[in-house]
Amino acid sequence: MMENDRPKYRGVFCPAVTPLDAEGRIDLEAAGKLYDHLIAGGLDGIVVLGSIGEFQAIDAEEKRRLIRFAVGHAAGRCKVIVGTGGTVMREVVELTRFAEDEGADAAMIIPPYYFPVGEAGLLNYYGTVAEAVEIDILLYSFPARTGYELPVEVIAELADSHPNIVGIKDTIDSISHTRAIVRAIEGRRSDFAVLSGFDEYIYVNLLGGGAGTVNGLTNLVPRLFREAFDAFDSRDAVRMHEIQLRINALMPIYTAAPNFVATFKYAASLVVPGVTPHCAAPERTLTPPEQHSVQVLLGEAGITG
Repeated sequence: MMENDRPKYRGVFCPAVTPLDAEGRIDLEAAGKLYDHLIAGGLDGIVVLGSIGEFQAIDAEEKRRLIRFAVGHAAGRCKVIVGTGGTVMREVVELTRFAEDEGADAAMIIPPYYFPVGEAGLLNYYGTVAEAVEIDILLYSFPARTGYELPVEVIAELADSHPNIVGIKDTIDSISHTRAIVRAIEGRRSDFAVLSGFDEYIYVNLLGGGAGTVNGLTNLVPRLFREAFDAFDSRDAVRMHEIQLRINALMPIYTAAPNFVATFKYAASLVVPGVTPHCAAPERTLTPPEQHSVQVLLGEAGITG
């Protein structure tokens, strides 16, 4: 067992939206304003090119532009984690190496999608990347998007076999699943972080032995989640209850429109000056009725720019 008392990636991390201009190119100036907003909110790290960051719709050149910019702009003020997963093994390795060379702290890697990959394939996929780089790697299980989950046994074997695989973002709507991963890792790796991809699970994740959260609402209210985490660490149950109720009230934002990515883009444009609601093609921006729904929700929560 490792000597560290806590996981290296314990805390609150934001899967940042990717600001785009009207032509669909990454708006680095707006990205800088967004990252400053997140860092000022006290977050432990920023995930660029995650699911909310529209990684699947952004080309390789633009990804490299954003990675280089994000690392330089953060300048050590928080961790920078880069989504490098995909369906082409060589491209996943190349992008992960690029992120490492640029100075990113970690890569967060979703498994191949479209066709489910069996256990042997998953071990090969993650093992190949882990052996090609020294950068920290976070697994990313999101079966609602990939069509299958990372089996607990595979997670445990990867943790055993590769020291630079240091955690997982578990986006599965079941705290029992989180606990199963925690139990499988206990006694093997004290530095392995089990992070929840569900905003409202921050406390049940921590109470179940997890390490924190990587969630979309941090784009809008980073300070709220910083306070949530700190309330847990200080064992302030009253404050934890207050914050949980505020988080619960914000969760309908995920169903305000058919695609929650477009919703978060629009919401971020209301909160962070310079960010526009443009989405990567072929996704559309919100319709006026959908925009109104988001405006009402944010207004009721007291969230303004």
